[in-house]
Amino acid sequence: PWKYRRKGSTVRRWLLATLVTLALLTPIPAQAQPGSDAIERAQSWAEAGVGYSGSNYFTNEYGTYRTDCSGYVSMAWGLGSSYTTVTLPSVSYPIAKDALEPGDILNNPLPGTSGHVVLFAGWANAERTEYYAYEESPSGGAHLSQIPYPYWPGYGTFIPRRYVGTTSKSPPPVTIPEP
Repeated sequence: PWKYRRKGSTVRRWLLATLVTLALLTPIPAQAQPGSDAIERAQSWAEAGVGYSGSNYFTNEYGTYRTDCSGYVSMAWGLGSSYTTVTLPSVSYPIAKDALEPGDILNNPLPGTSGHVVLFAGWANAERTEYYAYEESPSGGAHLSQIPYPYWPGYGTFIPRRYVGTTSKSPPPVTIPEP
């Protein structure tokens, strides 16, 4: 009987440790926030003149984040750490161009310096061919730019995405299972 209880106890401890490990590794969105919160957070870095670096970090009232484009978006979205252009899709979903709202992103998910991401701030014209976005770049640090949609030619494919923790006027897409 003692050996059985001990074995069961070991299995329970292993199961508990596994569940705790999985819970810690699973990204959990922060409390739902409107896109305007992300814009306010992005503005804080632009006002502070935060320069670009793929290896440096900046700390302010919103936390400590890497000072590259994806670290900037991670801070604006209130993520627990600095994501990359490759990992931001794990906490967001694709949206249509017409659904873009302040606080959404346009992401080129290539790895390293081939990828880039910007935080959508609003349309610059009625035709929706240009928009304002906050970005962190080597040439300007954290700043607000006017950008042609979807991004400057020659910089890859940019996909509009929305953070899973953002409250929005547009509902998330519905996936209908196939029979």
